[in-house]
Amino acid sequence: MTTYQEKVIWITGASSGLGRALALELSARKARLILSSRRADQLEEVSKACPDSEVFVLPLDLEATDSLADKAGQAIARFGRIDILIHNAGISQRARAVDSSFTVVQKVMNTNFLGSVALTGAVLPAMIRQGGGRVVVVSSLASKFGAPLRSAYNASKKALHGYYEALRVESYDQNIRVTMVVPGFVNTEISRHALLADGSSNDRLSPHQAHGRDPRTCARKILRGVAGGRREIRVAYGLKGYAISTLKIFFPRLLERILRSVKTD
Repeated sequence: MTTYQEKVIWITGASSGLGRALALELSARKARLILSSRRADQLEEVSKACPDSEVFVLPLDLEATDSLADKAGQAIARFGRIDILIHNAGISQRARAVDSSFTVVQKVMNTNFLGSVALTGAVLPAMIRQGGGRVVVVSSLASKFGAPLRSAYNASKKALHGYYEALRVESYDQNIRVTMVVPGFVNTEISRHALLADGSSNDRLSPHQAHGRDPRTCARKILRGVAGGRREIRVAYGLKGYAISTLKIFFPRLLERILRSVKTD
């Protein structure tokens, strides 16, 4: 893929952060967009900021997995095809595993993992019938190591890698391609909306997020990687992200000792 012009691209979590940035960048490339999240009002604002695209605003809740087949049907009916499905929606966590209610664990897994799996399952047959497509999955640096206070979040992101790496192999002959995106520290609101042990909102912006990379810069790098057929794209890692990845591979016990001693956010 060398151009996004006229490609039909569905983005979840499109109302803010990296999803919004991807929508704006794809609009500038004249893609045809399907924008989804739970927040219909914010989706409408993003749609108005995409004047160079035909935009279909399709609110959805990934936790409502029984509704996703119908949502996929609406998306396909609107444009006749889905060329790229970008799984960007997600929720984080800020609580110790011992303190977190099982309801919190379920909500994180349903939103980050099971919802994306259900939506992929609803779209995949149509992609195969049309001759192929690409699934882009936004994971996290947290998928690479056991980040404290994020046990369910870590699990959901690791699960995405397991599922979609298998899908990549299984569906290769049907011309289905899978790209995993692994962001490090991006300036978004994900930490503010993270769930505490009782399910309430963290309501606090992490310093890592506050000083993170600009979402538009990350979006451009992601789109270059997808256009180039990359299997995995790392963005906004910085020195800290690469240090964590290196320690995890070569010195995992040292990384664990460091993580036990640092102040978490």
